[in-house]
Amino acid sequence: MSSAFQILERLPLRHKLVVGFVSLLLFSLALGIQSLQTQADLSRDLKRLQEEGIIGIARVQEGRIHFAHMVLAAHRIVSAESVGERDEAVQEMDDAYQYVQQAIQSTRPTLFKSDNVERVVTEDELSYCQ
Repeated sequence: MSSAFQILERLPLRHKLVVGFVSLLLFSLALGIQSLQTQADLSRDLKRLQEEGIIGIARVQEGRIHFAHMVLAAHRIVSAESVGERDEAVQEMDDAYQYVQQAIQSTRPTLFKSDNVERVVTEDELSYCQ
């Protein structure tokens, strides 16, 4: 290390300035390249998160809509005046239940947070009890 300083001390001022500016240029270039690579990685991750998150939100929303249909069908079952109306409402409730299950299954790959994964596992356990 001291020999590098000794060699640098013997150089004329012009060469010292060139070495200094070239080293600053190379350092700046390395930082710029590293910054661009980091920015590209962040952009890619953000895009993936937005795509999967938006898809997951849409699927959850779809499940909520079908769950509301299940509740309406349950009300129709209770208030049915004939066996035909009741059977029709039971069929609607079964269909809505299947849609809810499909929405839950299609949402599963978009879950990142451990709390949400635990909620889906709990829901699966509850649905197996029925």
